[in-house]
Amino acid sequence: MRLHLIGLLCDLLWADPDNEAKDWAENDAGVSSRFGVNVVNQFLNRYNMDLICRAHQVVENGYEFFGNRQLVTIFSAPNYCGEFDNAGAMMSIDQNLMCSFTIFQSSDKQTKKQDADDIEADRRTAFFKANVNSLSRIQTAEFDKHVKWADIENSTAPKEHTLYSLYTEL
Repeated sequence: MRLHLIGLLCDLLWADPDNEAKDWAENDAGVSSRFGVNVVNQFLNRYNMDLICRAHQVVENGYEFFGNRQLVTIFSAPNYCGEFDNAGAMMSIDQNLMCSFTIFQSSDKQTKKQDADDIEADRRTAFFKANVNSLSRIQTAEFDKHVKWADIENSTAPKEHTLYSLYTEL
């Protein structure tokens, strides 16, 4: 099927909401148009509706509201074309017409987060290993949940730990 660059079907696929547009405006892509909050309000009032659900536009978090939450854009493909690093989303509507979203993170974001966590853990381990001999000893008060710093000479706690040993016990 060949899609004409003007007309209802084209507009259903390509018209985009825009906070800068008061009513209708030209689309920078050269196809269809952009529309503002006034257009959303007029459409909802005319057809006695509460919400417009649309798709076919990449949004960073998988879904995005527009116009006082009267329009929602849903995009279900995470990391679209390997270029956008976006999440995907699925919208569910319950019997009371309450909307909820399931978010699908891109595998790149999950990998980057895991890599960052691993790097941070490696950095902490290296710091403690490098400084274990120069760290002051600490004592834990019997009834306190926090760690108190003490000099080695003044330490009277029955059980003493180095900061490194406490770290490795976790």
